Amino acid sequence: QNGNKTFTMTIRNSDGNEVNVTQKNNGAHTAVVDLLGSQPTNLALIQRGNTNQSYTLSQNCLTVGGCNITVTQGN
Repeated sequence: QNGNKTFTMTIRNSDGNEVNVTQKNNGAHTAVVDLLGSQPTNLALIQRGNTNQSYTLSQNCLTVGGCNITVTQGN
């Protein structure tokens, strides 16, 4: 809870994935997520308050059922 948080993730999957990430308060949040693959990935990214939130998402979802992405920013 003192700023300076960074999260980088790349998934290249042939099996399904479920990812939950929480970055907490006092700002300076960043996340870079790259999702590729032939099976579904469920991603929940939460970046909490005190300003400075950002994320970059690259996704190539090749599944018939699609992929689920949830991003929450703020308090």
